[in-house]
Amino acid sequence: MSGSAIKLKCVFVFFLVFLTGCMAAQTVPKEISSTLERVGVITLGADELDQIYIGPTVFSNERELHDISEWKLDGEYENQLRVGLESLRLFEVIALDYRREAFLGVYDVNGPWDAPAFRKPKWSAIEKQLKDLASRESLDAVVMLLTDKFCYQEMCRRGIEVTTQKPLGMKAISWVGFGSFIVFIDGNTGKPIVTTRFGLHENIENDLSRTKLGNYSDEQLNKLKGILVNGPKDNWVPVLTKFFRVFEE
Repeated sequence: MSGSAIKLKCVFVFFLVFLTGCMAAQTVPKEISSTLERVGVITLGADELDQIYIGPTVFSNERELHDISEWKLDGEYENQLRVGLESLRLFEVIALDYRREAFLGVYDVNGPWDAPAFRKPKWSAIEKQLKDLASRESLDAVVMLLTDKFCYQEMCRRGIEVTTQKPLGMKAISWVGFGSFIVFIDGNTGKPIVTTRFGLHENIENDLSRTKLGNYSDEQLNKLKGILVNGPKDNWVPVLTKFFRVFEE
């Protein structure tokens, strides 16, 4: 793929039963959304970047995890999500004063030992914190953007990735990906009610993917940051409109 590679953006909107653990995921029921007055926003986990190379064989695969917390993507996505919710004009959206570290227990191992099968959201670890926050801020609900750092069979994700895939005998392709969940949480119980998938996938030049992040030029770094910051901007409102069933009677 050349430097003028075609860019492809798409939002993945689908529901995952495992995220809530006990219910079929769905849109926010009208009988709930119609009673909401104050809703807070939390974003978690957009602080790591997984740089991946998938070669023709498993022996040529590479993977390196980078700390990108200084990019402050959680704060950026929180602002974008809040603006998207405000545009629905269904309820008052509250800017919360909270510590993200207090809610990171949702990423703890959710089982007797550390294995992919137990890398699912551990809602019990943050239920009290969510109830306390909702009580303090007089919230009816919390909408959380939860970066996907979970496992699917043997594949574990870190939410944000820059990947090159080079199948045997074929040209390499590269992309930037961001995977997350928008979760609607009951303020009274601190429990998740419904969830939908939210993400970004944009094809990029192979050079941008194969260069180690620590060796990026300023131009490359600004380009990658720009994709991650600006890529989702136009997608919040369409996803949230469906999630809250805005145009349904």
